Amino acid sequence: MKSFIALIVMIVGGLVASSRAQQVAENAGGSSCQFSEIYRAAGWEVPGLPAATISAARASVWKMPGVFVTALKPGDREASILSVSCPGHVKGRLVIADQPVSIWEIRQYDVGGRVFAYGISYGYEAVENGRRIQMGAASSEIFYDTDGRGRFTLRKYARPPMLPEFVPDWATKAADVR
Repeated sequence: MKSFIALIVMIVGGLVASSRAQQVAENAGGSSCQFSEIYRAAGWEVPGLPAATISAARASVWKMPGVFVTALKPGDREASILSVSCPGHVKGRLVIADQPVSIWEIRQYDVGGRVFAYGISYGYEAVENGRRIQMGAASSEIFYDTDGRGRFTLRKYARPPMLPEFVPDWATKAADVR
């Protein structure tokens, strides 16, 4: 438990210190917390990915030449994801918590067979008396391997239709994309 708390403290310190992870802006109404991505040098574990199986054949991605997507069925739908937020009622506070989720969909993105991202769609859950209860809210995120080392270090919220915002240079340079 102490090592878990130490890990959380290190992550918070890294998020606060890194301009890539969080940009805090002052405005007339007080402070707002804005960030568009979360970076973790050791890489993120993609929820639902262990033991995932292919649910639809690999297909080309519309308007992204050379990029392919494979739909995966989550190995375990019950998961949790590290939630990072700034509560509006407490100025300057960053909240990190394990959020129970139900993984609905996983997409694997590749160029020339080199996987550079995984996208997940999930529903938020609450746990009451040991039972998971759907909360009626959902989100999607994409995890990127930014350097080709097989570590998915960058996590970004995804807008529908859950397509990657970018393809890392290593993926396009390593593959002969025409």
